[in-house]
Amino acid sequence: MKYRKEIDGLRALAIIPVILFHAGFTTFSGGFVGVDIFFVISGYLITTIIADEMDRGSFSLLNFYERRARRILPALFFVILCTLPFAWFWMLPNELKQYSKSLLAVPLFVSNILFWQTSGYFDTSSELKPLLHTWSLAVEEQYYLLFPLFLITTWKLGKRWIFTFLLITAIISLAIAEYGSIKFASFTFYMLPTRAFEILIGALISFKFQSESILNIKKENYKLFDFIGLILILFSIFSFNNQTPSPSLYSLIPTIGAGLIIAFSSAETLTGKILSNKLLVGIGLISYSTYLWHQPLLAFARIRNIYPLNTTTLIVIIILSLLLGFFNYKFIENTFRDKRKVNLRIFLTSAILMSCLFFSVRIVGHYTDYFPTRFNIEIQNLTENNPSSGNAINCREERNHKDGTTCVIGDLSIVPSIALIGDSFIGKITKRLDEVLKKRKVSAVVFTKSGCIPLTDIKVKYPDNTTHNCDIDVKNSYNTIIRTNNLRKVVIISEWPYYADGFKGANISGNRLLLTDSSSNESNLLENKEVTTRGLIRLKKLMNGNNKLLFIVNTTPEYLLSPQSLIAKNILFNRQTTVVHPLLGDYNLRNQSINQIFSNAKVSEWATIINPFSSYCVSSTNCRISDADFHSFYEDDGTHLSYFGSIPLVNLLENKLLN
Repeated sequence: MKYRKEIDGLRALAIIPVILFHAGFTTFSGGFVGVDIFFVISGYLITTIIADEMDRGSFSLLNFYERRARRILPALFFVILCTLPFAWFWMLPNELKQYSKSLLAVPLFVSNILFWQTSGYFDTSSELKPLLHTWSLAVEEQYYLLFPLFLITTWKLGKRWIFTFLLITAIISLAIAEYGSIKFASFTFYMLPTRAFEILIGALISFKFQSESILNIKKENYKLFDFIGLILILFSIFSFNNQTPSPSLYSLIPTIGAGLIIAFSSAETLTGKILSNKLLVGIGLISYSTYLWHQPLLAFARIRNIYPLNTTTLIVIIILSLLLGFFNYKFIENTFRDKRKVNLRIFLTSAILMSCLFFSVRIVGHYTDYFPTRFNIEIQNLTENNPSSGNAINCREERNHKDGTTCVIGDLSIVPSIALIGDSFIGKITKRLDEVLKKRKVSAVVFTKSGCIPLTDIKVKYPDNTTHNCDIDVKNSYNTIIRTNNLRKVVIISEWPYYADGFKGANISGNRLLLTDSSSNESNLLENKEVTTRGLIRLKKLMNGNNKLLFIVNTTPEYLLSPQSLIAKNILFNRQTTVVHPLLGDYNLRNQSINQIFSNAKVSEWATIINPFSSYCVSSTNCRISDADFHSFYEDDGTHLSYFGSIPLVNLLENKLLN
C-alpha cells in the first residue's frame, strides 16, 4: 500500500480538535467528531491492507491479529501502567473502584460497554475517568475481530457483491444510529452497531479506490471535492456541540468530509498540500499515542485540582500530551511493531503479564473495598458515611401518615397555617424545618411526591418509560390545600431545572425525563419547557381568589461531582476550605431555562420567588459545600440537601415566611 502523507495530516486534523474539546475550549465545541474521522481513516486503511493481501493470496488472519495487537496494545498498556501510581495516591475508594473496572474492561476491548452502562460521554463526571477514551479502541477492535472473517468468507463472491453488502450494512447502521440518538442515546454513542457506518464509509472508499476511477469523476475535479471535504470537517468542529446527536445523520457531515479527502486529495490538490505539511504529518504520526495520553493527563489534573483548570494548565497538558505521544511513538510503538526487536513470544508474554496486573488491581481492590486505609480516618469517614441520613422525617413511621405523601411538622398543638408542596427535594429539609417551626410555635403540612413536578395535570415519563401518577397525586394535594382555609401560605419547592433541562450533567437526551399535559402533541425537551410554563399559568388560575400567598423557591447550587469526594479532596490535598465552585455563571446557566419559564409565566406578578443562591455562596465564584466542621451540605448526588445543607435554606424560609 502506497504511503499517503495527507492521511497522516488528516489524522492531525482529527486529534487536535479532540484534545481541545476534551480540554474544554468551547471554540472547538464539535471537536469530538475527530473520533468519527479516525473511524473513517481506520476503515479505509485496514480494508485496503486486507484487500491487497487477499488479492495477492497472502492474507493471514493470525498475522493480521498480531499486527493489530502490536499496533494497539504496547502503547495502550504503557499509558495505563503510568496511570496506576496516580490512581493509588489521588483516587478515593469509589473512584478507584470505577477506575479498576476499566482496567478489567480495556484489555478485553469491552470498555465501550462499561462506559455505556456507567456514564454519558458528555457528562461532567466523565471528565474524571482516565480511560474513558478507550471506548473508541474497543469499537474498532470489535469491528476488526469480525471484518476479516467476513472478507475471508465472501471474497470469492467478488468485490462488487462485497461492496453492495457493506453499503447496505452501513445504511442500516446509520438508520439505527439516527433512531437510537433519540431513543437510546448513550448506547448509540458507544456501541459498534451504531458506529459501524463510520468505519464502513472508509471501507467503501477503499473498495471504490480499487476500481479504475472513483465514482467516474475526472481528476481535474478532485481538488474541488477534497476541499469540500475539508470544509465539512471544519464546519463540524466549530458548529457541532454536546447537543448535537452523535452518531446520527449529523455525523455524515464530518465522516463524508473525511471520505472526500481520502478519496480525492493528493500532492497535487490544495487540501492535499495543506495536509501534507510536515507539522501536520508529524502530529498525525504520533496521533494514536497522543490520543492515549491526553485523557489521563486531563482526568488526573482535574482529580487533583477539583476546580476548573485554567488556560495555562490546559495548554501545558496539551503540550505534554504531544511530547509524551512522541515518546510513546518512538520508543514504544516503533519498538514493539518491529518483530526483529520484539519477537512474538516476548510480545505475548509482556501483554499477558500486563493484563494480569490490571486484572489483579480490580480483583484485590474488590476484596479490600479499594484500600480505604490509604487515607486518614477523616477522609475515610467522609467517603463511607451517608449524609442523607437524618435529614428527612419519615411520615409513615414518625407521624402515622399512611400514604407517606402528606406530613404535619412543627408544633403539632397548633393548627397548620403553611402548606409546602414539592418533590423529593422538599422532603430532605423536613427535619430541620420541623425543628424551626416548633421553636416558632407554628405548624405546616408537607405534600411531597418524589420525582414529580409540583404543578397540576402534568404527566412525567422517566427514561425507563415508567410514570409515577404525578398528575393525579399533585392535583389531589392542591385540592386539599385549596379546601383547607387555614393554610394561608403555600410554599412550592422543587428541583426545577431537573424537569426543564434534565438530570444535572446529563446532556444526552436519552437520560432526560419528558413532561406532557393535555395540550401536548409530542414529548421532547422543548415541550418540557412549554408544559412547565402552562403548568405555572394553571397554578395561577387555580390559586386565584382562594386567599393564598404563594412562594416559589428556586434551586440551590448543584454539584456535578460527589460533594463528599470534593470535601475529602480538599482535606487530602491540604486545602482546608469549605468552599468550592460552582461559579455564579454555572448556577445561572443551569437555571437559565427555568428562569425564562418563570418570566414567560409572569410568576413574579402573582408569587414571591425565593432565590437561595446567596444563602450558600460567599461570592460570585465560590459556594459553601460544607460547614466549618466539614459536614457535607449535600447528599452524594450533589443535588439533594443533607441535614446540615438544609439549615441555610430553612433559615431563609423562616425569614421570608415568619418574620
